[in-house]
Amino acid sequence: MSVKRFGLFMASLPSLVFLYVGLSSCSADDDLRVYEPIDKLHIGEQYVFDTTLNNIRQGDSVVVLNFYKDEVTDLDYVDYDEDYCCFVFRKGTTSNYKISWDFSSYSSYVEVQYGQNGMWYKMNQYDWKERILTANDGMTVRMVCDPSKNQINLTVNKFSIEEYIPEE
Repeated sequence: MSVKRFGLFMASLPSLVFLYVGLSSCSADDDLRVYEPIDKLHIGEQYVFDTTLNNIRQGDSVVVLNFYKDEVTDLDYVDYDEDYCCFVFRKGTTSNYKISWDFSSYSSYVEVQYGQNGMWYKMNQYDWKERILTANDGMTVRMVCDPSKNQINLTVNKFSIEEYIPEE
């Protein structure tokens, strides 16, 4: 390869990389997918739902379970975000909350997570059934399933968010 051709090749390399990345990151499937939260589930009832890719919000990697707020918490400063299917703390101060859960999963991997600064953290480690969470305004809590199976089959026996006041 001559020096002149090598120079032309190197000069066009950024354009080729840009074109390749641009074409590979766009997919016709991305334009057709519309996020649809799964149906709401009641605490204590067996829940069976056939999932699709549309039940996974773009940028996420899990199917988020959808609850009725009044079955999980009666705290007025904990909102339920219907679009993202998560509970959002809006007390105005940093506070402690007792997050409790119990579920029976027949075919789904389930996690209870809290979110902060765009990251999700697992709470149900080591067979824990509750956690005291120190939450700032805007922090979130959700329960999710792994989308590796096309069906969610579980019973959530308990999922609750309460204000935590330590005993003295």
